[in-house]
Amino acid sequence: MPRASRPICGEYTDEVATSAGAEYRMRDGLKQMISFKQLNLMGDWPMRGPFDAIFCRNVMIYFDLPTKARLIDRYAELLRPDGWLYIGHSESLSKSATASLVGRTVYRRVK
Repeated sequence: MPRASRPICGEYTDEVATSAGAEYRMRDGLKQMISFKQLNLMGDWPMRGPFDAIFCRNVMIYFDLPTKARLIDRYAELLRPDGWLYIGHSESLSKSATASLVGRTVYRRVK
């Protein structure tokens, strides 16, 4: 089981996870709200937002700058205001009107 890189925020831990030492297991209610699927980023997207967070790690490194900019705009359209976008450590966004950097690989949607 993958381990969290840092503890889950204390006020939510009991609601979403159980712990056994340094490991956390997500509760079934949270697991049911999460889905992992393949997606062609250049095609039509079947999902509709708004989402609290989007994780797209180590994918955009394969695209040119104009394509990255279009993807960021598409992600932003799906995020709630102040929603989070997580990208990979080898990626960065050029100046974006739709997302602001808040951590090394974490961006937040600009309202």
